Formats: sequence, C-alpha cells, structure tokens
Amino acid sequence: MTSIAAPYNVDPAETTFRELVRLIRVLHGNGEGLCVFLGAGCSLSSSNEDLSTVGVVRRYLTERIPQVDYSIRSSEENYRDFVNSWLNLGTSDRNDILARYIPHDLEPSVGYINLARLAGAGYIKAIITTNFDNLLDKALQRYGIDYVLHCSNVPATNPSGKPAILTLAKVHGGLHQCALAFSPDDLEQLPRGVAQLVRRLSSRALLVVGYSGQDRGIMKALSSSSEHTAFWASPTQPARADRARSDRIFTWLEKRVPKGSTFLYGPKYGIFDSLMEGLFEHLNSGGAPPVGSSHFR
Repeated sequence: MTSIAAPYNVDPAETTFRELVRLIRVLHGNGEGLCVFLGAGCSLSSSNEDLSTVGVVRRYLTERIPQVDYSIRSSEENYRDFVNSWLNLGTSDRNDILARYIPHDLEPSVGYINLARLAGAGYIKAIITTNFDNLLDKALQRYGIDYVLHCSNVPATNPSGKPAILTLAKVHGGLHQCALAFSPDDLEQLPRGVAQLVRRLSSRALLVVGYSGQDRGIMKALSSSSEHTAFWASPTQPARADRARSDRIFTWLEKRVPKGSTFLYGPKYGIFDSLMEGLFEHLNSGGAPPVGSSHFR
C-alpha cells in the first residue's frame, strides 16, 4: 500500500524569507550586496517615546498648545497645524526643536545592530533611510563600518575618511547633518539629485522594511526596474482593499515583481528587529565570519 505524505502547510512569509536569504547569499558570492530601505517603523523600539511622524507631530503641537488633546484629532489636522508652524522656523532652529523629540542619546535596537553586522560581513552594500535620528550612524560607527553618507542634497561625506564599504542615503535629512524634509512640497517631490541617488541605489536587489509607502516623492523615486527583486516587509500584509494605504505599494511592486509576491509580514518577518536578527542568524550559519556584539549595549 502506497503511503501518502500529509500536506505541509507553508507560511508564505517564511517561504519569501528563505528566498531572500538565498538571494543574499548568491549576491554575496558574486561580490554584490543588498540595498535596504528603512522607514520610521525601524526606530520605534529604540525609544519609549513614539518616534513616528504622527508621534513627533503630536508632541510638537502639545508643547506649543498643551490645552489641546491632539490624540483625538485626525492626523491630517495635526499635520496641517504642524506644517503651518514648521515653515515659520529657520533651518537650524528646526534641527534644535526636533532634537527635543528625538533624543541624541538613543541606543540602537537589535535591528540596527544586526543591520550593521550584515553590512560588515558584506551582505548589504547600500542603505536608504527616511529617518532623522542617529541610530543607524551609531550602529555603523561602533561596528567600524566605513561608509559614504549622502544627507538630503548636500555633498556626500565620509565620516571615517577610510575606504567605504557601504553607501548610506538619508533622503529626508538628518538631525544636525542637513536640512529636514517635513513639508508637503518636500515629500511630494525629492530634490533631483536625491531622486537620482534613490533610483540608482534601489535598482539593485532591495528590501523595504518599516515603511508605509505614503510618501509620494519616495515612491516615485524608487526604481521600478524588474531586473532585480524587491521585498516588502511590514507587520501586517498590505491589503488591496485598503487602497488609501496600499495602492502605491502594489502599483510599484507589480512593476518590480510582475509575476510574484515578495511580502514579508507578521511578528517574525515583518518587524525590523526580528527580521534583521533572523537574517543575520541564517546568513551567519551559512559561512559568514562570526561577529561578536560585546561593543554594543
């Protein structure tokens, strides 16, 4: 009598994760590497405060007019009031005020630590981030990663002065590094040089994590070439029915991955910290140089 194997229910996100790991290994073997795009969600676990744009805007407005409960107002109303105040400030004043809500002494989470370790092992060659904080800078510098920094549209710098193994692009600016992008005009259209840089870096194999896809300027700049695969990680799987939140994501991914699905989602694969930890563990077990973390807090 022929036995029939029981059906094996495979988690689609796990299958996608394993495809990502395999692709990264192949790229590494060819002397190439991944580009990682980081959104605001990647920094949330590094602070007890809400570092998202919504959270920063609320605290900014509450400090200005504490009598108003901004938590019960719509995000659209809060953002409008924020921009009307923000645009009155000088560029240096904007940095000083925003620094009140993004403390300089924040420590990198396990996600940033493992991202730096992956870059040090040569698996990641470029990082694009919309975040203003210095968490990624700290992780890279503590691990001794030499990188070229592109901050908004100012000339590129090399913090260590040594040959760089990584390109870091802060497309919306960085605290006390370059101008901060917060206004509708800033988010609608990236400066030409920044858009070109984003398109070039994102044309390689790409992983997007912690990003909602709501910035029109970013989504227009991301490469839509199908030559290299793109993966999109989020806590929950984007739904086509939620068009307000997901239309830009599906429109872009259908150009980038026209005949497949490369979504990573859920607590294991859709959260920045757990995803980076999982990637490092799988890639390190596959022959990457062992890396310690004693110099990280």
